[in-house]
Amino acid sequence: MPGESVSNWTQMLTVTGAQDFSAKHPDATPKVFATSIASGFQRACPSSFAVKGLYEGQLNARDAFIMVVSCGNAAASAGHSETAMIAVVKGEKDFYTLQWSQRGDAMPTPMDIDVKMWAARMKGLMPLKLCSIVPGEQPPYPSCVGRGDS
Repeated sequence: MPGESVSNWTQMLTVTGAQDFSAKHPDATPKVFATSIASGFQRACPSSFAVKGLYEGQLNARDAFIMVVSCGNAAASAGHSETAMIAVVKGEKDFYTLQWSQRGDAMPTPMDIDVKMWAARMKGLMPLKLCSIVPGEQPPYPSCVGRGDS
């Protein structure tokens, strides 16, 4: 958005990866991984924390879990509320997250999470898929683009 920065924003999309997490922790699930992220939110704002699960199942044949967490007021949010939809997908060797965060006015109590709005936002980001790396392949990654199975 115009005038926003990494420290001063109203909405932000973030993609992360935890390299070799699946390989090192074969029994780990996307739900457990997402819950560990959510616990950071809860520690930041114990009196105004809220959480809702949106989805647990498969995304393009990969285990996935999607939740929304919210802090009514947290120091790290510079006097704002912060709500984040966190999607975690388990790859062959790695875990991946897609987070859509939004800031608003600070609230002293837990905020209501608009499940319908966040589900619509996630739907707008689909399809979310992981593809194997093909040595030497350049963007737009023809081995992945247009395939519905990876």
